[in-house]
Amino acid sequence: MKPDFEKSDNQKHKFHKISGIIFAAFIFVTGAIGLIHEDSRFSESENRVLAKVPRLDADNILSGRFSRKFEKYSADQMPYRTLWVEMKSRTDLLLGRREVSGVLRGNEGFLFEKPSAPDKASMDEKISAINSFTEKYRNIQSFFILVPNASDILSSYLPEDAPLISQKEYIQDLYSELDSSVIKIDSYNALAQISEKDTFYRTDHHWTSDSAYAVFKSLARELKIDVTDSAYKKLPVTADFYGTLASKTGYYGYDGDTINVYIPDSKSDQYVVSYVEEKLKSPSLFDVSKLSAKNKYEVFMRGNHPLVKIKTAARNQKSLLVIKDSYANCFIPFLTAHFSRITVVDPRYYYEDLYELIDSEDISHVLYLYNANTFFEDRFLASVLNNE
Repeated sequence: MKPDFEKSDNQKHKFHKISGIIFAAFIFVTGAIGLIHEDSRFSESENRVLAKVPRLDADNILSGRFSRKFEKYSADQMPYRTLWVEMKSRTDLLLGRREVSGVLRGNEGFLFEKPSAPDKASMDEKISAINSFTEKYRNIQSFFILVPNASDILSSYLPEDAPLISQKEYIQDLYSELDSSVIKIDSYNALAQISEKDTFYRTDHHWTSDSAYAVFKSLARELKIDVTDSAYKKLPVTADFYGTLASKTGYYGYDGDTINVYIPDSKSDQYVVSYVEEKLKSPSLFDVSKLSAKNKYEVFMRGNHPLVKIKTAARNQKSLLVIKDSYANCFIPFLTAHFSRITVVDPRYYYEDLYELIDSEDISHVLYLYNANTFFEDRFLASVLNNE
């Protein structure tokens, strides 16, 4: 009969062997799936663009950039990544943590993106690109709207130990450094005109349609556009919206959010929307089929696209270029009655010649519309504006 310690060693050896086989099989299967799995461009649950496969060349390899980029690419494009992220988030939630996957769990069911502080070098690069672009196109009137995130407006709902980064000072600094000809819209003042709880969704990082409308009225004053509330009908389209922050954390402790859409009362506000890359046309900026999907915010403009062209029934020669993130998706419907053409570019996905686009669409106005977190973290805008 073998001594007990030998049995114990054999059992440990067998356990390690089986564990090693299981781990190797997992790596092999994951790698095999990765080879046939189509890369994703954007993570809805994390609200960010995912890494692309890095370029394989001598400079990248010798500098070490290739290995760093490939490591990030592998992590971002891991098969079933969303499942793993949600599993980790729910584990953190069960442990009672108030911050889960970069999301702060606040009072009364409010979830908050952790606010970002801008990197100075990155901000300087973007400001320089915007100012150079403005100088190049002096004949085009430019407007800039930078919207604070929920953590700035709804700070009283943040958990007690939340990191407080006020975005207002950063936004003011940015505005002060932009070319003086760029008209800057004060989002704080506009959002103060509506009920605090109506400014942002509880479960999602986006602002609400009410907020978009309030800021649109501020823009309209600068455009000398007469806007009356009676010109729109406000309609709830769902009361069961659980957004990206709920998906990211697995926290569904309260009722879903309500999404409202503003429908112009005038029958003359008609248009045709062309989703250029997708080769799709639509008579509406709203897609009700998205209300049965996971991300119901895509009811606005079917989500994010590299390039969208809107031809309207407006009888003027005004042609607007919107350079934006997803906050603009619920904002653009307010613009269709006032411009004969609207061209929408999302720099995160746009790789074409911007200057050629401006010439072909005979652009007369430019609107930049971003939320603060996305703008502070952006690494695409400068390249697009510089036409690189």
